Amino acid sequence: MSSTADLNVLNQVQIIMVRVTVKDDGVVAGIALAEMIFIEVDSTLKAEWFKKNGDNILCRGLVAVVWHENIEKRYMYL
Repeated sequence: MSSTADLNVLNQVQIIMVRVTVKDDGVVAGIALAEMIFIEVDSTLKAEWFKKNGDNILCRGLVAVVWHENIEKRYMYL
């Protein structure tokens, strides 16, 4: 398969949900900045935050889930 064909396949992939996790133990910070960035990138992005600024979090802990507003939330956790 040529590299052009590979790129065509990648262009057809649609990401519907992103899980925001951490790479190491730490303290959550910068949620307001993250929300500002989401709005700047695509104002239709929505986020559900499972932690708040100042919360301790363990490695690979889930901070948030981000999705496009047109995606029904019930399909996000399949």
